[in-house]
Amino acid sequence: MEPSAAPSLSATPVRIEFVDGLRALAALFVVLHHAWLIIWPVYYKEYPEKGWPESLTTWLSYGHFPVTFFIVISGFCLGLPIARKGAEGWKGAWNFYSRRARRIIPPYYASMVVIGILILTLIGERTGTHWDGNATINWGRVGYAFLMLNNVVPGSSINGVYWSIAVEWQIYLVFPLLVVLWLRFGVWWATLAATLVGYAVAYYTANTPYILLSGQFYAMFALGFLAAYLAHNPTWVKRLSKVPWALVSVLLLAALGFHLRTISLMTAMPWFPIYDIVVGLAALCVLLAGCFGDRRVNGLLCTRPLLQIGAFSYSLYLMHMPILQLAWQYTIRPMWLPEWEQFKLLAIFGVPACLLTAWLFYILIERHFDPAAAKRSRQEHVV
Repeated sequence: MEPSAAPSLSATPVRIEFVDGLRALAALFVVLHHAWLIIWPVYYKEYPEKGWPESLTTWLSYGHFPVTFFIVISGFCLGLPIARKGAEGWKGAWNFYSRRARRIIPPYYASMVVIGILILTLIGERTGTHWDGNATINWGRVGYAFLMLNNVVPGSSINGVYWSIAVEWQIYLVFPLLVVLWLRFGVWWATLAATLVGYAVAYYTANTPYILLSGQFYAMFALGFLAAYLAHNPTWVKRLSKVPWALVSVLLLAALGFHLRTISLMTAMPWFPIYDIVVGLAALCVLLAGCFGDRRVNGLLCTRPLLQIGAFSYSLYLMHMPILQLAWQYTIRPMWLPEWEQFKLLAIFGVPACLLTAWLFYILIERHFDPAAAKRSRQEHVV
């Protein structure tokens, strides 16, 4: 990404740097969420004990919402060329599919191979953690994951995060249609269409085996490309640039957090499509704040550690779950410590292990399919 603490909307840089920092925060939240589930797997009705463990960690049970952020960010990034250049920014459906496939699929398949080997050798037994849902491997599971249909067929994943990769890929399949609507009828109609269709899917799949189709994410994706449009349309820039978007985002998330503090994850899950509206709007607000040059947002998100993690956040997302299970199963479980102590150790040592593994996976695999990596390499070479 081009470095810019306060991006210039008229300069239209190739990338907007703060987005990498936002990806990093979302990925780190997901890692901590799964560390929490390793110790307190809610599907086994395990929860932190009352007191400090519950007060300090229960918010980590909501790892669904960083995925919402990821989807909004994805819509924003893919909408940027069209927001900046209109029809000239769209190079056609085939070009889009080929670029997305090259970027997403090879690291995804490589992670399947690595995780499959780990399941067959080291983490294929049920240990009473959240990983148990992934511990069995067979050709059916591998096949559905290979085709990115593991969110359609319940219990068909070998990695708990793959369902969201499948959802995003399915959104990509309809993105060209949304582009046609955007260019022909305007971004507002495209956003409305994605929202209506997406929430219709969410409504009709609720309480069914197909709930992981997550239709509401089509609306979240549309909020992302709407944010790109608002941040680059001169008329809307003039109207919106003075709004304290970061504050609005904080207020939205605080209101949702206040609501969720008295209910459990299992109680909240059926209402995720509704809560996603709040989280999606909060993500839109953060994106607008960054694009409009909010110093606090850019100052936080453009710190070097976050930018570095953001560069390999996809690898971190793909690889962290089995590494957390390995760390817990072979180093923490044998100590027979109280759950609260186990979680602290997993957070202190397991999360860095995930970061190191993800960085190595990025160096060996992902960066060869990441156009941004080539651009960063050329910039470093020039410097």
